[in-house]
Amino acid sequence: GQRVEPSYLCEQIWSLMSLFHSEIGGRSSFRKLFASELSRLLLGSVSNAPSNSVLRVQSVFNEVESQLHHPWTVKGIAEQSYISVEQLNRICKQLYGCSTQQRLIALRMEKATDLLHYESWSIGMIAQRLGYPDPYNFTHRFRQYHGCSPREYRKRVTSGR
Repeated sequence: GQRVEPSYLCEQIWSLMSLFHSEIGGRSSFRKLFASELSRLLLGSVSNAPSNSVLRVQSVFNEVESQLHHPWTVKGIAEQSYISVEQLNRICKQLYGCSTQQRLIALRMEKATDLLHYESWSIGMIAQRLGYPDPYNFTHRFRQYHGCSPREYRKRVTSGR
């Protein structure tokens, strides 16, 4: 029941699929962006295509995710996306189900759980890597988000091996 359809989009689709399978790594927002772009290309539907502002926000969040050590702010993300803070929050709510600030915190806290697997990294080093100059601020935020301190989380993870 399958058939091969010729398409002038085959080069773009092949490029997207290559990126999708090999170059994305563990970054889920990249996968989401490429999947939506591939879907748009395949369906060819203008009505389902994401707006330019949505694509810009996704692109900026991909950058944020790869550079969490930078001092990102909601205002800075909005400026880089070329939209207002209000519009950014609306798009974030639509894409991620939370505010821009909550998304930024979630990205940092998800990355923190990955970095805590490396026992040679101190909590202070991880805090710096995630854009928290003060390790106590990082520990406080981590406890709020995960319900335990980074040290407690690390003990649970390493004792479970």
